Amino acid sequence: MNCVCMLPFFINKNESLYESDMKMAHDCLKSLAYSQNLKLVIYNQGGLTNQELTAYLQRFALDYDIIGDGINVGITMARYRSLQYIYQQYSAANYIAEIHVDMIFSQNWHMPLIDYLESSEEPLISPRILTAENNCYAFSDNAETISSFPDTVEEVMALLQKSTKDGIVEGFVHPVIHKVSILKNIPAYDVGFLTGKQGYEDDSLLLGYSYYLGTSKKWRPKRWLRSCVYHKTIGQRFLLPNLSEEFQKNYLGLYTQYAAYGLKELARIHGNQPHFYAQYRNSIIDPDAYFWQMPEDKQDNKLQGN
Repeated sequence: MNCVCMLPFFINKNESLYESDMKMAHDCLKSLAYSQNLKLVIYNQGGLTNQELTAYLQRFALDYDIIGDGINVGITMARYRSLQYIYQQYSAANYIAEIHVDMIFSQNWHMPLIDYLESSEEPLISPRILTAENNCYAFSDNAETISSFPDTVEEVMALLQKSTKDGIVEGFVHPVIHKVSILKNIPAYDVGFLTGKQGYEDDSLLLGYSYYLGTSKKWRPKRWLRSCVYHKTIGQRFLLPNLSEEFQKNYLGLYTQYAAYGLKELARIHGNQPHFYAQYRNSIIDPDAYFWQMPEDKQDNKLQGN
């Protein structure tokens, strides 16, 4: 099995959300069934029991394993346990893909991405993304929009297939495909530090890659536009309780892992993002120490040494 997909599977049992979540999962799984040579490792995080999920999956032509027991252990722990399971059960796999239930995939969407990884030194690659926000459908790599969204899974898949193009853009999105040979060498989803159910797990992952490859390379994640995936990005878990507390736990874990210069490196990885750079600046114990004046300098200038 050359590529194994890890899929955290969560269905909100709230009456107002259950039907739409199940429709979303149906569209995701139906589209995946059109792709060849994919193994799914599905981590059941709740909404359905393992027995219910097994029965539901029978309607799709998929090769899958179910792990987890229907309890929401959090996205970080689910990813960590899925990785460990794949390492143990599918040690011959060269690639691991991270996918979500709010996605629709074009047929064999993974193949152009794997082809790109095999011919490059990149450790991971993502596709072009069509996303939905405020009833508008747009591609994340530019301002291009589409006027209407197709009704059926097959029509969406056809649209995605027609929307591929040549080119690479920088930035990190899901889904993402990793080279296992490199992924195994970084602290991916280290639950010993990231103790919250969600938040900053992708940032910890990207820092792990940057440090492994060497910060002098100024590496940033990339997207190969020859594959296109629909990602609704609904943020299911943003509706769960104690969200800010879970994010804070993982932020403290991230900071313990990589400290202030890790935040500075994250700002660069994310394209000089002000959020992480501000956190880095706030971590400096004595910011005034960077400003000094040579005794012989008669000009009233301050030199910044950082």
